[in-house]
Amino acid sequence: KQIREVVPIIIVPAAPTASITMFNARQFLGDGQFISTIDAKSSGITKEHQLTIEHKFSQKMLKFHIIDNPTRLGNEDWKNVVAVFVQGNNWQFKGWKWESPVELLQNVKGFYLDFDDSSIDPLISSWKIQRLTINRLRRHLD
Repeated sequence: KQIREVVPIIIVPAAPTASITMFNARQFLGDGQFISTIDAKSSGITKEHQLTIEHKFSQKMLKFHIIDNPTRLGNEDWKNVVAVFVQGNNWQFKGWKWESPVELLQNVKGFYLDFDDSSIDPLISSWKIQRLTINRLRRHLD
């Protein structure tokens, strides 16, 4: 019997206006550096179907898959979803295992990425999310 490696999954928004997308997820989640989706596209970064990044936790290197289309996930795959970046629109969750943000965020850790000089939408602040803020101009703080 072959043992399948379980790789945690992180879901990012598919909308091009989101702060984190498949265009800049590797730089932010893998390298700890934020670049906007627009800058990532203009630098020639192409959108991939799935990204794999590695992150070190307590001397152990872990792999994570990053996706933006969770409608392709089966029930077994959903067991591996560890985080979701929310954009702030209910339609983001259409076709997901849990279409209600409240139910989704009871089962998966939620994050919202925005700038530290922005105010958070009241709808998003009512969800069980962790807000991650970045400075708009000072990239060394990423």
